[in-house]
Amino acid sequence: DHHGQLLAKIMSFMMDRLAVHEEGLLALPWDKSLEMNRFDIPSIYITTLAKEAFVLHKILWTLLPHGEVVDIFQRVLDAYGSRLSSGYDVLDTEKPWVRSRIIADVVHVHDLLFQLDVIQSNSEMFQPITRMYQRYVVDLRKAASVKSDSSSQTSAPDGPLLSEPN
Repeated sequence: DHHGQLLAKIMSFMMDRLAVHEEGLLALPWDKSLEMNRFDIPSIYITTLAKEAFVLHKILWTLLPHGEVVDIFQRVLDAYGSRLSSGYDVLDTEKPWVRSRIIADVVHVHDLLFQLDVIQSNSEMFQPITRMYQRYVVDLRKAASVKSDSSSQTSAPDGPLLSEPN
């Protein structure tokens, strides 16, 4: 039916946009600290991804039944969590500038998406983003802290990491 085709088209569009943002993530010069300093934090790929999801939500929330918005965003959030994590997995998080940028990017997308009405009404659907936050914010901060504590007797720590979100 026409309605089903429209929903499939929305999902296809969001997955195409995610693919573009994945390319943006992987295209950054992660191994070159000085070059990375030229790019905004949070990174443009993540700010644009979050903004697109926010705008889509705003439109769909007013037009579609709640259950359909939940279905679409469950699939979108599953894809975001999985595919962004795959991108971060190939990066060298031992480098402090890589670690700090990943943390900033994940905090940004987490905090913005958490504000969506569909999440507020159905928080369990946020689990893919929560798992990504745990892995790339909480765990990276802990690892950096342990590394910093163990090396502080012989060298300076990596430097400050971004603060926890409020």
